[in-house]
Amino acid sequence: MQKSPDTDLYDRWIVSLFNHDEKDGDWRYDDDQRPIEIPEKLLPDYIVKLNNDLPMMIKRYSDWQLGMGFYYIYSPNCSDLGFSIRDGTAPIQKRLDAIKSMKNMYSDCFEIRCHPVLGHLSEESSELDSFCFMLWDTTALSFCTEDHPYRNEIYSAVAGVMEYALTLKNLSCIESALHGLGHLTDFWPQAEKSLRISSGDRETSTQES
Repeated sequence: MQKSPDTDLYDRWIVSLFNHDEKDGDWRYDDDQRPIEIPEKLLPDYIVKLNNDLPMMIKRYSDWQLGMGFYYIYSPNCSDLGFSIRDGTAPIQKRLDAIKSMKNMYSDCFEIRCHPVLGHLSEESSELDSFCFMLWDTTALSFCTEDHPYRNEIYSAVAGVMEYALTLKNLSCIESALHGLGHLTDFWPQAEKSLRISSGDRETSTQES
């Protein structure tokens, strides 16, 4: 069966993001190696599909390849894709779905592939470990201006991802979520509740053990 144009474009986008050789070094600022551009309206659907495809992708790509590709998507230093998820022309529900699908990034990638190390202690780590720890420092999704029309909806979706990550077992996932919630409380007071609940749960778990 012939692939649809959108499917073919998605496949080529994924290859252009992740199929880089580590021995060639950091490719993200090399104009000759920059990923192909995709229509902004398609980005949320592509993010959802990427996150749904992670069980397959973690078998195909290394920690370095995954970390570099994720940094390119979410870091404003590399691309505007994070801004497009937050502020772009796609319908807001699609953009929120893209954010919510990041739960899969935790469960189907970070939980499985990240080493159980603590980034704030600068323990030896991979490129993927680094991205997991720095995700919420890096992405534009962590900050909306006061007058953003969907500020509460975006923060609620982001907090939902962080809260989900707290339920996982890998220390890298838990630290990433706590790191993110700690920053989110500066802009969205509701995040403090998640932090308090998480702290209480961890204290109870420690006492029971």
